[in-house]
Amino acid sequence: MGVSGWSVRAAVSLAIAVLGVVALGSGCNDLVGVDFGSMHAAAQGSDGGEDADGGEGADGGGDDATACAPKTCAALGATCGTQDDGCGNAIDCGTCDGGTCVSGKCACTPTTCPTLGVECGTHDDGCGAALDCGSCTQAGYACVNGKCACQPRTCQDQGAECGTVSDGCGSTYDCGTCPTDGGASFCGGAGPNKCGAQPCQPRTCPANSCGQVSDGCGKLLQCGSCTAPQTCGGGGTPNQCGCTPTTCQAQGKSCGTIPNGCGGTLSCGSCASPDTCGGGGTANVCGCTPLKSCPSGDNCGTVSDGCGNQVSCGSCTSPDTCGGGGTANVCGCKPLCGTCCGGNADGCGGICPPKSCCGGGCFVAGSLVAMADGSFEPIERVRVGELVRSFDGSIETTARVIATRAHGPDSSADGLVVINGTLRSTTEHPIWVRGQRVRADSLHVGDVIEALAPDGNGGLHPDVVRSLELEAGGVPTYELVVDGPGTYVVDGVVLYIKP
Repeated sequence: MGVSGWSVRAAVSLAIAVLGVVALGSGCNDLVGVDFGSMHAAAQGSDGGEDADGGEGADGGGDDATACAPKTCAALGATCGTQDDGCGNAIDCGTCDGGTCVSGKCACTPTTCPTLGVECGTHDDGCGAALDCGSCTQAGYACVNGKCACQPRTCQDQGAECGTVSDGCGSTYDCGTCPTDGGASFCGGAGPNKCGAQPCQPRTCPANSCGQVSDGCGKLLQCGSCTAPQTCGGGGTPNQCGCTPTTCQAQGKSCGTIPNGCGGTLSCGSCASPDTCGGGGTANVCGCTPLKSCPSGDNCGTVSDGCGNQVSCGSCTSPDTCGGGGTANVCGCKPLCGTCCGGNADGCGGICPPKSCCGGGCFVAGSLVAMADGSFEPIERVRVGELVRSFDGSIETTARVIATRAHGPDSSADGLVVINGTLRSTTEHPIWVRGQRVRADSLHVGDVIEALAPDGNGGLHPDVVRSLELEAGGVPTYELVVDGPGTYVVDGVVLYIKP
């Protein structure tokens, strides 16, 4: 795949100055202090690479054109609460005056009948709507200033002409006596508390009656009391034991099940998420108690407060990033060490430890090594004791091969960098670029490298990386260990094996 097929990071970092690449140390991956880990992902091929706009800059820092632009409260449409700015940080969008913040918006919280201290009538809920607190069901009671108050019934209200009657509120009225002349001298002679010509026959307490009841002849009967939850007149009939169930609204309840006041229960419904029944601290009332602090162990980014807003858990100190260690909202850093690496920076302030393949695979079979006699030999055929062309700075000399190393397919598992269409190197092999050792997968097109003169016989001349490609790896690779200056030439490029 060509440069145009790589991610931004891969295209920049893997523009490997393969020609004239200087290999350092005793192996392909001996670059101390250079962070190559961030380059490995770019060499994974079509199933492991990043897309064209998803990678970091060539230096691995991520401060490129794709850097996250934080949003403001206005851009988020939020007027309250702590919100995520879209870049993993928290911004404070203010508080609500007298209301609650729901999903970044101030919402009015309606009051309840119990909060207002009323038990009947219609009242303002504080949010511009009517709050129905029910009516008075007990006989003789009316709603007065939000309270059920007993309304005394006068003699006239009851149509009483004589005797004593209950006013329905615990007191009595004296309705006078019947005239002694005219034939209507008997109280109750024409009906209860009516003057008539016939003597009155007092009545007894009716069944299920309670309180003070007229005997019809001008006197009152004490008809007893009721057994809870019934009350006298509670069912709406005067002087009769009964009970009228309450309502959820009258009790200021919005969810769950509550007693109806008459021995039964009322279902008051359910709540809409994120509210729960009793979640705000009041039983049978929908609400949500927001998380005030971050969960134990969380130390960065933002987390949901459980009620539609966000809580800030802080930020991390480089090289740590939020979630970088693999745990959300926890500062950490995941070391990036390739399949074959050792001694290079791991991106987390440490050094990649040596692995079994350290010092391994550098170049594919068929890569041509410049021999001291002027010939070129495939690297896999070079033998210990043979002389190769070598350079000590700019002075040409020879070096003796003191060891050859062959490595299995895992040595190139991260892919192969193809420089200027010729040299095929493992991704971690160090290259000499303007006096600096640079990994093959961190080269840029245009980097200056050291190469043999065009005729192959002269000394060194500066060359440039003109093209970079990334090929699938998984093939055997080979390297040489030489004495003297510790350098040799592969496919025309001088490899500096020693610093």
